[in-house]
Amino acid sequence: MVGAGPIAYIKLYTYYQDSDRVILLHEAKYVPPAVPSPTDSTRSFTGINYLYSPVLGRELQYSCTLTGTA
Repeated sequence: MVGAGPIAYIKLYTYYQDSDRVILLHEAKYVPPAVPSPTDSTRSFTGINYLYSPVLGRELQYSCTLTGTA
């Protein structure tokens, strides 16, 4: 993060990389207020995201939490 001002937005990108290319799997943009999901025990503002590898068939689960101040 840059500066001491309020956060205008947070963008998250998830890519899959194979031997000859990079593929965008997921793009998300979150704007204030970043309110934790009431169904997510991690208290994240993104909730739990599920992504799947197009080749390997594997699952990635992630969530994001914003803590502290600049």
